[in-house]
Amino acid sequence: IKSNAFSKSLSAIYILQSSLDFENGGEIAQNLFDLYTFCKNGIMKGFTTRNSKLIYDSIPPIEEILDGWKKIG
Repeated sequence: IKSNAFSKSLSAIYILQSSLDFENGGEIAQNLFDLYTFCKNGIMKGFTTRNSKLIYDSIPPIEEILDGWKKIG
């Protein structure tokens, strides 16, 4: 179960990163890419070291972005 959740979370972050438009998004796109990289690295390191704090530290930034999208929609 953990391995499946790990795989899904990394896939979701990959999709988010690959959907960024750096040409038109400029600094915002780069900042989002950096944030997604932070989350991806935290999840990978947390999973490999069995440190759940690193994984949970990745949740608030993604939740904040999700809340922003919900407000737009």
